Amino acid sequence: MSTRIQRRGGTAAEHESFIGAPREITVDTTNHNLRLHDGTTAGGHPVVMKRDAGELGGFRNKIINGDFEIWQRGETGFASTGYCADRWYWRPSTGGTGTVVKSGVSLGGIAEIPGSPRHYAYINQTVAGAETCYIEQRIEGVETLAGQEATVTAYVKPDAATDIGVSLVQFYGTGGTPSGQVYTEILPAASYPSGSWTRIQVRFTLPSVSGKTLGSDGNDYVALRFNFDPTVVFTVRMTHVCLIKGDATTEDDPFEARHKQQELALCQRYYCKSYEIDTAPGTLTSIASLMLRNVAGTNVQGTFGFVQRFPVAMRTLPTLIAYSPQNGASGFGWDAANSTNITYGFSYASAVGFNLENNSGFAGGNGYSLVHWTADGEL
Repeated sequence: MSTRIQRRGGTAAEHESFIGAPREITVDTTNHNLRLHDGTTAGGHPVVMKRDAGELGGFRNKIINGDFEIWQRGETGFASTGYCADRWYWRPSTGGTGTVVKSGVSLGGIAEIPGSPRHYAYINQTVAGAETCYIEQRIEGVETLAGQEATVTAYVKPDAATDIGVSLVQFYGTGGTPSGQVYTEILPAASYPSGSWTRIQVRFTLPSVSGKTLGSDGNDYVALRFNFDPTVVFTVRMTHVCLIKGDATTEDDPFEARHKQQELALCQRYYCKSYEIDTAPGTLTSIASLMLRNVAGTNVQGTFGFVQRFPVAMRTLPTLIAYSPQNGASGFGWDAANSTNITYGFSYASAVGFNLENNSGFAGGNGYSLVHWTADGEL
């Protein structure tokens, strides 16, 4: 008969107060990992498993663009409800005035934060309002980490002491008869001091989705939300946000930055465009636009257009908008030969690409037409 070794174990909650002997190893049955004990630390120290380390270790972080480096929609001017930095959704207070802009530091990054990130979101409410005010990231799939222990980490720097809370929203989607969304406060609002970067960190267990019903539209998500007091004026800088499965409170930096190209590709699953990465849609520029040039002395007649594939497959069939490079008008391209906008429309669109067409043609020897586009598949 073979010999079997079975180690002591228990749930994550049971580990909270358990102090193991030096060099003792126990099994966390909630997060399916090991804890190494030192004789003094309650809960011990989580052992990084192979699935969470190595080449794909950075994918532990469920947050995309947590360093606020990628802003495909532009870097300023986000004063109304909607997306600002890639994957980040801004909801200003009702009746107030608040904006989010991209900001950063010089070479060397922010020394007070592990990994020294170079960018952050500058969140500024200049006129107090009412109801609610937050910035959140909607993570695809409401079942993400459901019923499991997780750790949120972020860094903030207010101009004056500011209350910030952290919550979680499990949204079961639309279409059919989905379950209602579940709101969970995971860190009550607390005052964070001015003058330096402060770490926000909380370990918690996400609610289970057992017995819940998904909507049929495929737009369910779990949102990590940072709440601000809507009734006061405040300025907060925020960066280095991560959501990690299991207990990451003993790690120096659970963020684990990914390569910039990986991060951009993850963002482009939800939003992409023809413009350069840092150029806001509607900007007056021909750089990177689609172009059709006619032969000298001939006209382009009837329907013409372009076949475009997205840089990555998108989450869903996106909302598509054409822009004139000459004046930023939406729904149009530019007829350079006649110095006028011409209408463009989309056809055969899917999550991997589209056709962009004009059915009137344009006249003029050695003329050309230019057009930009954006594709929005956000949650």
